[in-house]
Amino acid sequence: MKRTEFDKLIQLFDQTYPKQPKLTVAQEMMFWISLQSYPVEAIMAAFISHTNDKEIGAWKPQVPVNLTRYLQESDIDIRNKFQEFYDHKDVKDELAIKIWNRLGGASLLRLTVSESEKKAQMFVDLYKQEQIGNNYNALPKKIKTKLIGVLGND
Repeated sequence: MKRTEFDKLIQLFDQTYPKQPKLTVAQEMMFWISLQSYPVEAIMAAFISHTNDKEIGAWKPQVPVNLTRYLQESDIDIRNKFQEFYDHKDVKDELAIKIWNRLGGASLLRLTVSESEKKAQMFVDLYKQEQIGNNYNALPKKIKTKLIGVLGND
Protein backbone atom coordinates (compact mmCIF):
# COMPACT_ATOMS: atom_id res chain seq x y z
CA MET A 1 0.00 0.00 0.00
CA LYS A 2 1.20 3.47 -0.81
CA ARG A 3 1.22 6.24 1.78
CA THR A 4 -1.43 8.21 -0.13
CA GLU A 5 -3.70 5.15 -0.11
CA PHE A 6 -3.11 4.79 3.63
CA ASP A 7 -4.04 8.43 4.23
CA LYS A 8 -7.29 7.88 2.32
CA LEU A 9 -7.94 4.75 4.38
CA ILE A 10 -7.64 6.76 7.61
CA GLN A 11 -10.04 9.34 6.15
CA LEU A 12 -12.43 6.50 5.31
CA PHE A 13 -12.27 5.32 8.93
CA ASP A 14 -13.26 8.81 10.07
CA GLN A 15 -16.04 9.16 7.50
CA THR A 16 -17.45 5.72 8.28
CA TYR A 17 -17.42 6.39 12.03
CA PRO A 18 -17.96 10.19 12.20
CA LYS A 19 -19.10 10.30 15.84
CA GLN A 20 -16.04 8.48 17.15
CA PRO A 21 -12.73 10.20 17.96
CA LYS A 22 -10.05 10.36 15.30
CA LEU A 23 -7.07 8.04 15.68
CA THR A 24 -4.05 9.42 17.50
CA VAL A 25 -0.78 9.93 15.66
CA ALA A 26 0.65 6.89 17.48
CA GLN A 27 -2.30 4.74 16.42
CA GLU A 28 -1.93 5.87 12.81
CA MET A 29 1.78 5.04 12.86
CA MET A 30 1.09 1.58 14.27
CA PHE A 31 -1.48 0.97 11.53
CA TRP A 32 1.01 2.15 8.89
CA ILE A 33 3.80 -0.09 10.19
CA SER A 34 1.51 -3.10 10.39
CA LEU A 35 -0.44 -2.68 7.17
CA GLN A 36 1.90 -1.11 4.63
CA SER A 37 3.07 -4.45 3.21
CA TYR A 38 -0.48 -5.54 2.32
CA PRO A 39 -2.19 -4.60 -0.94
CA VAL A 40 -4.75 -1.84 -0.46
CA GLU A 41 -7.48 -4.09 -1.87
CA ALA A 42 -6.87 -6.66 0.88
CA ILE A 43 -6.98 -3.96 3.55
CA MET A 44 -10.23 -2.56 2.15
CA ALA A 45 -11.73 -6.07 2.22
CA ALA A 46 -10.55 -6.41 5.84
CA PHE A 47 -12.12 -3.04 6.72
CA ILE A 48 -15.43 -4.09 5.17
CA SER A 49 -15.26 -7.36 7.13
CA HIS A 50 -14.57 -5.35 10.28
CA THR A 51 -17.59 -3.10 9.72
CA ASN A 52 -19.78 -6.19 9.27
CA ASP A 53 -18.52 -7.90 12.43
CA LYS A 54 -21.43 -8.17 14.88
CA GLU A 55 -19.21 -7.86 17.94
CA ILE A 56 -16.86 -4.99 17.07
CA GLY A 57 -18.14 -3.57 13.77
CA ALA A 58 -19.90 -0.70 15.49
CA TRP A 59 -16.53 0.69 16.55
CA LYS A 60 -13.76 2.21 14.47
CA PRO A 61 -10.65 -0.01 14.24
CA GLN A 62 -8.39 1.16 17.06
CA VAL A 63 -5.43 -1.22 16.70
CA PRO A 64 -3.97 -3.07 13.70
CA VAL A 65 -5.28 -6.47 14.84
CA ASN A 66 -8.80 -5.16 14.22
CA LEU A 67 -7.93 -5.45 10.52
CA THR A 68 -5.10 -7.98 10.35
CA ARG A 69 -7.37 -10.67 11.79
CA TYR A 70 -9.19 -10.57 8.44
CA LEU A 71 -5.97 -10.81 6.43
CA GLN A 72 -5.35 -14.48 7.16
CA GLU A 73 -5.06 -15.24 3.45
CA SER A 74 -1.58 -13.79 3.70
CA ASP A 75 -0.70 -16.59 6.12
CA ILE A 76 -1.62 -19.05 3.38
CA ASP A 77 0.64 -17.20 0.94
CA ILE A 78 3.53 -17.34 3.40
CA ARG A 79 2.87 -21.02 4.12
CA ASN A 80 2.98 -21.62 0.36
CA LYS A 81 6.47 -20.11 0.31
CA PHE A 82 7.46 -22.64 2.96
CA GLN A 83 5.97 -25.42 0.82
CA GLU A 84 7.99 -24.30 -2.20
CA PHE A 85 11.14 -25.44 -0.42
CA TYR A 86 9.61 -28.92 -0.03
CA ASP A 87 8.59 -28.91 -3.69
CA HIS A 88 12.23 -28.09 -4.64
CA LYS A 89 11.14 -24.94 -6.45
CA ASP A 90 13.49 -22.03 -7.05
CA VAL A 91 12.52 -19.68 -4.21
CA LYS A 92 13.34 -16.06 -5.04
CA ASP A 93 12.05 -14.43 -1.84
CA GLU A 94 15.19 -13.46 0.12
CA LEU A 95 13.30 -13.16 3.40
CA ALA A 96 11.81 -16.65 2.95
CA ILE A 97 15.27 -18.06 2.23
CA LYS A 98 16.71 -16.35 5.31
CA ILE A 99 14.00 -17.77 7.57
CA TRP A 100 14.16 -21.24 5.96
CA ASN A 101 17.89 -21.35 6.67
CA ARG A 102 17.40 -20.04 10.22
CA LEU A 103 14.94 -22.87 10.91
CA GLY A 104 17.36 -25.51 9.66
CA GLY A 105 17.40 -25.31 5.87
CA ALA A 106 17.60 -28.62 4.03
CA SER A 107 17.42 -30.55 7.33
CA LEU A 108 13.73 -29.53 7.47
CA LEU A 109 13.07 -31.86 4.55
CA ARG A 110 13.67 -34.85 6.84
CA LEU A 111 11.03 -33.89 9.45
CA THR A 112 7.87 -35.85 10.13
CA VAL A 113 4.57 -34.37 8.95
CA SER A 114 3.63 -33.13 12.42
CA GLU A 115 7.08 -31.61 13.00
CA SER A 116 6.90 -30.02 9.56
CA GLU A 117 3.52 -28.44 10.40
CA LYS A 118 5.00 -26.89 13.54
CA LYS A 119 7.96 -25.54 11.56
CA ALA A 120 5.59 -24.19 8.91
CA GLN A 121 3.75 -22.18 11.57
CA MET A 122 7.08 -20.97 12.98
CA PHE A 123 8.05 -19.97 9.43
CA VAL A 124 4.83 -17.94 9.05
CA ASP A 125 5.29 -16.24 12.43
CA LEU A 126 8.95 -15.39 11.81
CA TYR A 127 8.21 -14.15 8.30
CA LYS A 128 5.55 -11.76 9.58
CA GLN A 129 7.79 -10.56 12.43
CA GLU A 130 10.62 -9.86 9.99
CA GLN A 131 8.27 -7.99 7.66
CA ILE A 132 7.08 -5.73 10.45
CA GLY A 133 10.65 -5.25 11.68
CA ASN A 134 11.76 -4.30 8.18
CA ASN A 135 8.84 -1.88 7.90
CA TYR A 136 9.84 -0.25 11.20
CA ASN A 137 13.51 -0.08 10.24
CA ALA A 138 12.60 1.65 6.97
CA LEU A 139 10.84 4.49 8.80
CA PRO A 140 12.61 7.85 8.94
CA LYS A 141 14.31 8.52 12.27
CA LYS A 142 11.97 11.48 12.90
CA ILE A 143 8.95 9.16 12.84
CA LYS A 144 10.71 6.50 14.92
CA THR A 145 11.44 9.18 17.51
CA LYS A 146 7.77 10.16 17.68
CA LEU A 147 6.72 6.53 17.89
CA ILE A 148 9.13 5.37 20.57
CA GLY A 149 9.89 8.62 22.33
CA VAL A 150 13.63 9.09 22.33
CA LEU A 151 15.87 6.74 20.42
CA GLY A 152 19.36 5.96 21.55
CA ASN A 153 22.30 7.14 19.53
CA ASP A 154 22.57 5.00 16.38
